[in-house]
Amino acid sequence: MTELVLTDNAAAVLRQISTMPERMGRGIAQAFDQQNLLTIAYAQQHKLSGPRPAVLGVVTNRLRLSLNASPAVVEGNTITSAIGTNVRYAGVHERGFEGDVQVDGYTRRILNKTASRYTFDMATGRTTKSKRKIRAVLGQVTVRPFTRHMNVPARPYLSSSIAERHYDYGFAISKAIVTAWKEGGSS
Repeated sequence: MTELVLTDNAAAVLRQISTMPERMGRGIAQAFDQQNLLTIAYAQQHKLSGPRPAVLGVVTNRLRLSLNASPAVVEGNTITSAIGTNVRYAGVHERGFEGDVQVDGYTRRILNKTASRYTFDMATGRTTKSKRKIRAVLGQVTVRPFTRHMNVPARPYLSSSIAERHYDYGFAISKAIVTAWKEGGSS
């Protein structure tokens, strides 16, 4: 969890009120929504792009494109905001994982990928190798279910992006608080 630091003006406003005015809640929610979108862009550019293993990088682009922010919800003095993804392996990359994983059985095709085509020229008596590779299916083999031990290091992309941008969040929320207070805040 990242702690947001508000400006002195915003902190002074919050000390003066016991209940957050509706306008202030809406302003803070809008600030959260905007900052969440900027954080997603930051994570995509700085955490999910670039050379591995320094950053998570891109293999299929699926995780990068799946990041989304839910709209902030205001309930009384509480504002809830979230960034997430629906990709199953996202949590493993964010927090890391060490343990045993059960792999289901499957059928594997065995391909002959290295065979080349040879041609015999009767006039010259020479054999020439063609440049085209032959891709022949030699058969299939059934792989039985097995257990694999995995050790995936944590490479946080969301929590670290939020932590690196926490001053931006604090400034945007402070601005929303002060603006709402100056505009009358109670409506």
